[in-house]
Amino acid sequence: FTFTANDGTIDSEAATISITVTPVNDAPVADAGQPQVVVATATVQLDGSGSTDIDDDPATLTYQWSGGGVELTGVDPTFEFPVDVDAITLTLVVTDSGDASSESQVTITRTPLTATASVAADVVEATSADGAEVTLDGSTSEFPEGAVVRWLEDGNEIASGINPAVVLGLGSHQLTVEIAVGEVVVTDTVEVEIVDTTPPVFADGIGVFDFEVEGGVSGVLQDEVLVAVLERVQPLVSDTVDAAPGIGLIDAPDIFPIGSTVVSIEATDQSGNSATAQTSINVVRSVQQPFFTSIGVDFAVNAFEVLTFDIAVENPDALDYKVSSADM
Repeated sequence: FTFTANDGTIDSEAATISITVTPVNDAPVADAGQPQVVVATATVQLDGSGSTDIDDDPATLTYQWSGGGVELTGVDPTFEFPVDVDAITLTLVVTDSGDASSESQVTITRTPLTATASVAADVVEATSADGAEVTLDGSTSEFPEGAVVRWLEDGNEIASGINPAVVLGLGSHQLTVEIAVGEVVVTDTVEVEIVDTTPPVFADGIGVFDFEVEGGVSGVLQDEVLVAVLERVQPLVSDTVDAAPGIGLIDAPDIFPIGSTVVSIEATDQSGNSATAQTSINVVRSVQQPFFTSIGVDFAVNAFEVLTFDIAVENPDALDYKVSSADM
């Protein structure tokens, strides 16, 4: 710029002075982002995008991350969190085109991630034809909020959550709890067996079985008796698991003779549990036939002599008896 001086009467000649301002390079302001909590082997993404520089475009800045054995470059690099470290503090150094720099720190902390599967009992008694309800327990597992917890059998999901209840059928089951945080997955397995050891139950009302046979028949075939037993007894037998236990006769004769025979009925469910009950099979003739109990001995007499001899005939149903001979 120019200026003049005046002594009160006259101005001086104009003079020129030049002032040169040398710009000062302000250092950038580094921002390493917010602290993070991750699980071991998780991929950690750093974020230095909050760093600024009043002099330079952020695109011209360089970013250097270091700490805990980690060396990275770039505004948002990634790395895998190691399994044997509890926390890593990283220092971000941001440098501008004038080599001015500043730094910021961020701490990445590891949270536990473990899976533990359990059940209240390894062997559970079935309570219905469907099996039994079992509560799965993963409560001693360690995992951060937001983890996905699933229960699998043979690779198929059967429940979700840390303490679900599921119905399992008869037999052995291998169940796996799977806990996932991002792409990191941990698992644990528990085995449980659903069994049926409860025998069938006979209700009251079996009673006795009465059969009538004709006079010339000596008894009732076992198959005929079994048909009658099944018809009456099957509805009287109940079982916790098996809706229709098998019914059979124990040590029954091939033919039930005239009279009363005590026999055992056995009910067996699909698991091999059995129960027994006793009944009587009463067989009677519908028409009682007479029969000789004795006929004496042969003897000889003279003509016109009175014959005297004893012949015993028995027929409980008859009111009187008549003995005849074709030769008399």
